[in-house]
Amino acid sequence: MGIWKINIERNYCVIAYAMPTHSVHSPIPFKGIPEPPLEVACLHASFFDGLRSGIKTEFMPKVQAVTAMTLDGFLPETDNVLMRWVMNHRKGFARWRERCDARILPHYILDLLCEKDTKGDSFIYLAEVSDAETLDLLRGLFHYNLVEGLIIYLFPYSAGKGNSIQAIFPVRQWQLHKAVVLPGGICRLIYRNPCRM
Repeated sequence: MGIWKINIERNYCVIAYAMPTHSVHSPIPFKGIPEPPLEVACLHASFFDGLRSGIKTEFMPKVQAVTAMTLDGFLPETDNVLMRWVMNHRKGFARWRERCDARILPHYILDLLCEKDTKGDSFIYLAEVSDAETLDLLRGLFHYNLVEGLIIYLFPYSAGKGNSIQAIFPVRQWQLHKAVVLPGGICRLIYRNPCRM
């Protein structure tokens, strides 16, 4: 049985093994492990501390993410005609804004956490992903498996470059809940995370 001790100030990790006749102590140098943004780490800890300790929590918010994506997996440019339509039309992002209780914005997650204890279990958070900053937010939400619903507006063209959404998707089998064809050849795909159902 190994016991890990990490000393960040001295940049080493110690593995100590307790054995019946002796113990082994071996320091291993390490470099820093990249961490998700503080806001996402706090969001995860706040939502799931009770679940880790076996305590049943009444508050289990739903986190939905909505984004647009080209056929080759990139975020469309914000000045694109189809992207403007999706961002503003009632069948686009506006549809999900109306159905959510609060939006998750980069750098404002801690404000939402202060209010979370006053919300019921049907409370829905929405993360809109349309640029590099919100893509980082989505990366953190995926890292902690917080996304229950993923809505993708798939555009009928390839960009060839840009910010890749596919690169941050977790390795997981998502369940397609619904698919709808919208004007301009846009497909709205609604996926559910079976690990969060």
